Amino acid sequence: MNMKEIIDRITPDDDERKRGQDVAESVKKALLEEGANPILVGSLAKDTDLSGAKDIDIFIQFEKDTSRDMLEREGLRIGKKALSRLGSKYEIDYAEHPYVRGVVGGFDIEIVPCYRAQKIMSSVDRTPQHTRYVVDKMGKNPLNSQIRLLKQFMRACGVYGADAKVEGFSGYLAELLIIHYGSFENCIRSAGDWSGIPVIDMESHWSGTDTLIGAFVQANMIVIDPVDRCRNVAAAVSKKSLKRFIQKAKEFIESPDEEFFFPKPKPQRSIKCLKSELKNRKTLVCAVLFGHKRMNANNIYAQLRKTCLNMVKSLENMGFEIMENDIWTN
Repeated sequence: MNMKEIIDRITPDDDERKRGQDVAESVKKALLEEGANPILVGSLAKDTDLSGAKDIDIFIQFEKDTSRDMLEREGLRIGKKALSRLGSKYEIDYAEHPYVRGVVGGFDIEIVPCYRAQKIMSSVDRTPQHTRYVVDKMGKNPLNSQIRLLKQFMRACGVYGADAKVEGFSGYLAELLIIHYGSFENCIRSAGDWSGIPVIDMESHWSGTDTLIGAFVQANMIVIDPVDRCRNVAAAVSKKSLKRFIQKAKEFIESPDEEFFFPKPKPQRSIKCLKSELKNRKTLVCAVLFGHKRMNANNIYAQLRKTCLNMVKSLENMGFEIMENDIWTN
């Protein structure tokens, strides 16, 4: 396995990088024309993006004395106007407060309002600080290729992304893990030895592991945000995603292979084959199917998981043994 070839394959070339930068500049220019103060954040700004990634995150900063209502209202107005200027349709999505999404030049654009202040006033205010932290750390020790390797490894094993669909590792979390461990190999070897609740506090904000586990009682993994001691960067990581990542790390250590980065697609089985397998298992497989109007992806996944959990609890209370449960939506 040639790691350099893998790195070359997952790193955007000069042409791809220029296209991304040009689109980002065009969006920033449109925002400036609306009187906004835009900054590029995320993996493109940190030079940790993967080849083929089409996400561009641009934040528009408001002064700290701006009311929350004004920030939300003006943030949406400016984002909509800027995207319309560029000929893009837009839709509203939600984090702590609403923001605008669109597509420009084939890139998915997110325009998010935040406060320009040292003190964090809303959850998204951390993002510009995250960008500065990672850029500063990598200025002293460039780790771009190592971060890309970890992101691609996580993507290949289905645990990359902190959204409600994946419940896995965010890009920022992957960057912090590499900064902490120093290389992809060190990170993977350490992950293979993780047990219980992995705890990382890079800037020593807290006094000890037991204190952290007590403070973040619902967490499956704890990585303290270097720019905010009260935030767990790994809060979105589910038990399932954590276990899968650890298992894949162990398998990679035992037998490194390019397939851990570029898995071969699994052959699709026929209905007849699936029916035969279900019959041979001698278990009852139940599915509940329902339709709904178009919904925000994060909302629908969260609602599906909650519904599924309640159904499992109800069935178990009736004396049924639930061997496995899952959700799916198109």
